[in-house]
Amino acid sequence: MRRFSWRLAPRLGDETYPRNLGQVITMAATPRPQVTELEQGEVFETKRMEAIEGVQWPPHKASHESVLVVTEGRLTVEYPDAQPVVQAGESIVIPADTWHEIVPDPAFSAIHIMPKGIRFTFSA
Repeated sequence: MRRFSWRLAPRLGDETYPRNLGQVITMAATPRPQVTELEQGEVFETKRMEAIEGVQWPPHKASHESVLVVTEGRLTVEYPDAQPVVQAGESIVIPADTWHEIVPDPAFSAIHIMPKGIRFTFSA
């Protein structure tokens, strides 16, 4: 039985994989934001969010308000009527039930503090 494995190509966003007859083809992969679970308490949970230029979350809203604390870089929170910029050392409260997108400007790392049980709705 022949086994295949995935490997990352040298350029971000490109993945290569072997095909039948030993061919290797490259296909563009969509870069995705990185989310890492950090801590969970009785009421809150925290996650690290990281993204680079060209990567953003799709429009979404949450069932509860939450807080983003930017630890490195800068991001823009795109609301329907405002686009506040948040940079390292600053925080922003994201209101409940408010459509928004998180956009790297050009890259960021942040801690997302949210109540346990928060639910996210993403646009189609």
